Amino acid sequence: MPTRRVLRLLLLTGLAVVALIVRQWAYVTTYKIPFLDVTPVLQERVESGESVYFPDDSHLNERGLAVVAETVANFLQDRAIQ
Repeated sequence: MPTRRVLRLLLLTGLAVVALIVRQWAYVTTYKIPFLDVTPVLQERVESGESVYFPDDSHLNERGLAVVAETVANFLQDRAIQ
């Protein structure tokens, strides 16, 4: 069982990450910077039974990296960004 200190640190770290994401989203929205969130694509693949992460890990495996690469390529092509 983690100590209260460890749990508090995890909570504060999580809140800091959320705050960073909110600030980044506000920035790209304000300045109309193209932004791609690959989370929905990865989530869809996981829900369909496809393995895109290493077992017992949050890092992308080879298939997951290929899905991200394909998603980014489509994003750039759709916007004629080269």
